Amino acid sequence: MNLQKKAKLLKKVTFGGVLALCTQSVFSTLVYAQEPTVKAKSIFHQDTSSGLLTLNTPELQTALFSDDKAIIIALPLPSGALVNFELTPESVMSEGLAKKYPHIRTFSGVAVDNSNNTGRFDITSNGFHGMFYYNGERVFVEPENIYIEEKAAQSLAKSQSSIVTSENASPVKVQRVFNSVNAKYTSYIKENSRVQDKKLLTFHQPKNITQLSTALESLSRNKMSKEEGANNTESVLTTYRIAISAAAEYTEFNGGTVDTTMAEIITLVNRLNQIYQHDLAIKLELVENNDLLVFTDAETDPFNNNSDDGGLNTGVINSIIGSDNYDIGHVLNTDGGGLAVLGAVCHPIYKGDGVTGDLNPTNDAFYIDYVAHEIGHQFGAEHSFNGTGGACSGNRVQRSAYEVGSGSTIMSYAGLCDDQNLQSHSDAFFHARSIDQIHAYLESSVGDSCGIASVDSNNVAIVDAGLDYTIPARTPFKLSGTATDVDGDELSYSWQQFDLGEKSASLAEQVDDGTRPLFRAFLPNEHATRFFPQLSNVLTGTHTIGESLPTTNRDLNFRLMVFDQNGGVSYDETTLTVVDSGEAFSLNTPLAEDVWTESDNNISWQVAQTDTLPINCAAVDVLLSKNNGESFDITLANNISNNGNATLSIDSFCPNDINTAEARIKLVCSDNIFYAVNQGAFNINKALAAKDLVITSQQAISLVQGNSIELTNALFTYACEAADSITIQAGDNYTFLGQTVTPNSDFSGELVVSVVISKDNVSSSVQLVNLTVEAKTEPTSEPEAGNDKSSGSMSWLLLFTFALLWRQKRSCSK
Repeated sequence: MNLQKKAKLLKKVTFGGVLALCTQSVFSTLVYAQEPTVKAKSIFHQDTSSGLLTLNTPELQTALFSDDKAIIIALPLPSGALVNFELTPESVMSEGLAKKYPHIRTFSGVAVDNSNNTGRFDITSNGFHGMFYYNGERVFVEPENIYIEEKAAQSLAKSQSSIVTSENASPVKVQRVFNSVNAKYTSYIKENSRVQDKKLLTFHQPKNITQLSTALESLSRNKMSKEEGANNTESVLTTYRIAISAAAEYTEFNGGTVDTTMAEIITLVNRLNQIYQHDLAIKLELVENNDLLVFTDAETDPFNNNSDDGGLNTGVINSIIGSDNYDIGHVLNTDGGGLAVLGAVCHPIYKGDGVTGDLNPTNDAFYIDYVAHEIGHQFGAEHSFNGTGGACSGNRVQRSAYEVGSGSTIMSYAGLCDDQNLQSHSDAFFHARSIDQIHAYLESSVGDSCGIASVDSNNVAIVDAGLDYTIPARTPFKLSGTATDVDGDELSYSWQQFDLGEKSASLAEQVDDGTRPLFRAFLPNEHATRFFPQLSNVLTGTHTIGESLPTTNRDLNFRLMVFDQNGGVSYDETTLTVVDSGEAFSLNTPLAEDVWTESDNNISWQVAQTDTLPINCAAVDVLLSKNNGESFDITLANNISNNGNATLSIDSFCPNDINTAEARIKLVCSDNIFYAVNQGAFNINKALAAKDLVITSQQAISLVQGNSIELTNALFTYACEAADSITIQAGDNYTFLGQTVTPNSDFSGELVVSVVISKDNVSSSVQLVNLTVEAKTEPTSEPEAGNDKSSGSMSWLLLFTFALLWRQKRSCSK
């Protein structure tokens, strides 16, 4: 079942399983849990009254605070199933800070059975947090948050999902309550967990400091060339010291103590590192005295709890930590919105100028949509969306507007562009444009002046995005590429359109004008092939925002981005030249509900001038799906003329191989990437014919002369279907009764038996079955007792010799 379809706001489920964990020494027995020698530790238990999970905290702490280099932990999915992850300790704190907080540990993790499924995990005074990818979905295992809302002088406890405010509502004071010992846990898919109205928040362009603006503009204008992307052969992990301040209001929300607030900040940085290390080879490490930047009294702290706090933050950090002791600073508060200096990392004056706030500043809706976004500005990335509706108005950056509508990546405004929203929240990855900008900034004189590079380098993948093509307008197409990695890393892929064009102020304008981007970006996955638009839309004839076919004469540029899970990112580009003839390459027939029963069947299509220059598609292939388009794995014809009509024979197919009530036809240009699918499922009902009943092979059949053998289906392989009956025909050197054949008693050697096989009242032509009849061997007879002449002769010879000797002796004695 599609996990996405099941996901709802903070979706809660009931689990019958437990969380199992084990050390590296019993890795294999944990993975294969059927092994009776291993008893999984009971970490999570189902609470039957609430459907939530209760954590066995002591057991979990024993495992996570062990000295083992890796731990296997079985995490509960929202479906109730378990998935095994290998956790490796990976600190996000400097050594000195880690000594202050020995009860906090952070981990990176990878699924045992799929290294593309990765995650981040921590155990803190706020409980256990798991944030991981599972087959394209973001899954969270964490405490069920409880809040106290102060409203009209009364307190009301409520769950996270119930915090809702309207556009005109006054903000309320919210505080989280922690109970890590007896906390209830939930596993849910991240989709629409934020219900707070984003209209209450304030959004800004990043600060463009005058002396930084010119340099950044120069960097932004220089798009990395295809050759540069291909020649980027190594990536090096670079660590940046981050100082994160907490306004008193943020601290109050997180329990009111330095310890609980530091725990939340560590969870945040751990999550940020999952993305920044994967996409950019950047690691953030909290500075040694970061806890001194956590303020608990709103009356005395140095911040105003608004967007001005970023401008104050550099001075605050410098006075407490010291200007030389951090590379990037940020402040968190509970004001709605964020603001940061563009390209501030390493800059001696502006490196701490960044602020993010929210009324509910926790979980991915805050970590990714806001904090990762604002820190992205500090690393040099601009907004990447092309829409100007809603809050996107005034915040679009022409030179970086590569994403359709609101966009969906970290530097987008997902959920903020009114009817141009692709989705409610940002996906946790950076667009190709953002990666370019951040890399360019970190290679500049300012951006390259701090950070500690790892001594170990990583080889990035070598990518091939395929050939350039000329395709018809209004017609779906498919892009496929390849990549190799000398390190043997598991690779993930993301096809991204890379075109700038005219802005779109509304959904109605979000169509092809000859320049603007048409296709959105999706999270990287294990497939190097992508259908444009999504195949599901083509099959149903529907449209998804951010997936519009080109309708004009234009070029479409695409990058195949490849990620190696170790910070290595590389790409290759391909260009599609679109030609508009005024119509789409499309199938006219078969129609939905048509029925194919005959051997020969006709299809027809609109050629749409694809058979002439500049497209020049001379031939097409015809593919069949039996499952309504989930797969097209049957080839009906190859390389037939692209003339608009064809007669297809299904005569060579077995009925069981082709009959279906969910048939779909896919017509593909033989030497190009565009295709068409008929609209609606039709039926194929091919009748069984005598020629379909054929024995293609048989087992070796042998018997001894004088014996019989029954001919059964188990002895034969059939071209189509097993027989209902096998009828032996009269022949030489054998007799038969029913399906049992008996060779003649005097026959030995190779025997050929004629049979006819039948199925559903259809009978085959005569088939020949080969038997080997071994001659019967007569046993050698044993001689009777006393009849062995040689034995008797010997006896008489001995007796005669004895007599002679006796007589001789007697004669001598005389």
